[in-house]
Amino acid sequence: MPLYRTMIEDPSDHLPEVGGSNNRQLGVRVPQDVRLEGGVVQPTRSGGRAQGMSVFAATDPAELPPYMIPLRDGGTSRFGEVFEIEGDRFADPLACRPERAPHHVVGPLAPLGLDALQTALGATRRDWRRSR
Repeated sequence: MPLYRTMIEDPSDHLPEVGGSNNRQLGVRVPQDVRLEGGVVQPTRSGGRAQGMSVFAATDPAELPPYMIPLRDGGTSRFGEVFEIEGDRFADPLACRPERAPHHVVGPLAPLGLDALQTALGATRRDWRRSR
């Protein structure tokens, strides 16, 4: 099943912008998306919530929440483009974990340093494609 995320498009190649400074980049933010324990990101927080980058599963991008859809397409997102990736594109050291449908989290499969996590997420950049 495809996974979707609204991200800033890099105008030079039309792929997602990689970073960790806002929620519209391909990456995670500290402490909003992940919390570090001794410089390491655990797969889950206490209580079992997955840590990582939010994505949404849907059979069609029209099923996405309005805040993910750009204004020009009838949504409420003021910036960013909807990108999609096949769910099976995330492999070790990453894992995609379902939270509450349709929300999923892409994060570390096992404890992983923040830089390694950001690098692994960034390595998926060429697998994402514009959905709309």
